Amino acid sequence: MQEFQIGLDTGACVPTAKEQIEAIELRLDTVDGRLDAVLGKAKKTFSWKRLGLLALKIIPSTFLILGFLWHVVGLEVDKRIDTKLVAAFAPVKDDLIQVHKDIQQVSGEIRELKGIVSVLQAPAIASKFSKLPKEQLKSRRDELKEIKSNLAAAPKDTPNLWPAGFQVITLLSQAMYQLETIGRQPLTTLDNMRIAGFGGPAGRGGVVNGRNVLLKNTIEGLAFENSVVHFDASTRLINVQFTHCVFIFPQDANPPQPLQQIGATLLASDLENVRITAG
Repeated sequence: MQEFQIGLDTGACVPTAKEQIEAIELRLDTVDGRLDAVLGKAKKTFSWKRLGLLALKIIPSTFLILGFLWHVVGLEVDKRIDTKLVAAFAPVKDDLIQVHKDIQQVSGEIRELKGIVSVLQAPAIASKFSKLPKEQLKSRRDELKEIKSNLAAAPKDTPNLWPAGFQVITLLSQAMYQLETIGRQPLTTLDNMRIAGFGGPAGRGGVVNGRNVLLKNTIEGLAFENSVVHFDASTRLINVQFTHCVFIFPQDANPPQPLQQIGATLLASDLENVRITAG
C-alpha cells in the first residue's frame, strides 16, 4: 500500500518522511559513486611513479639553490623555486583543477543532504528543546548552531524547510540572549514604518532598544537592539539591523518570499549582528 499525505494549506500531495528518506538514500548512493570516481581519478593523477618523477625534478634543483644561497638575493631564490615548482606540476595542472572542482561539487551535494536530514530532524529537536528550562537551553547553543548551519545549506524548496528553520532560529536566539523579561512587556506594533538616514554600523536612522515588538508590512531604516522581534507574515525589511535580538516567526509552511529572505539571511548569520539591506 503506497503512503501519501495531503498538504493542509494547498491540498496537494506532498512527500512523506519515508519517501524523503528514500530519496536521500538514492542521492547518497549517487554521491558515493561520484566520490569514488573522484578519488580514483586523484589516485591515478598522483601515482607513486608520478610523485617520484616530481621529486626527482624538485629535490636536485632545491639542493642546487641551497648550495648557492649566500650568492643569491632572497627574492631571486623564491623566483627560481616557484619556477621549478610550476614546471614540475605543469603536466598535472589541468587534472588538479578538475579534481578540485569535482571535490567541491560533491562536498556541496553532501552539505545539501545534511541540510535535508536536518529539516526532517528539526521538528522533534525543536519540540524537545522548547520544553527545556532557559539555563539548559543555553547549554545546547552549539548543537542548535550546527543544525542552523545545516539548514542554511538545504535547497530552499525542501518541504518544511521554513517551519523548521524558523523554529531553530527562535530557539537559538533564545539560548543566546536571555530576554524573557522584555518578552513579557506589552507588544508594540510597528506597521509600515520608514525612517530615512540609515547609516553606520549601529544604524542611526532609528534605534529600538529593549522592546517587545511586532513588525508588519514594510519596515525601513531601523536598528533593533536587545529586543524580542515578532515577524508578521507581511513583514518586508529594507536597511534594517538586529543586534542581540530574539526572533519569533509566524507558523506558516509556505511563508511569503520576503519572509523567506529574512529567514535565509538569519540562517546564514551568527544571529549576533545581522543587517538586512533589502527583503
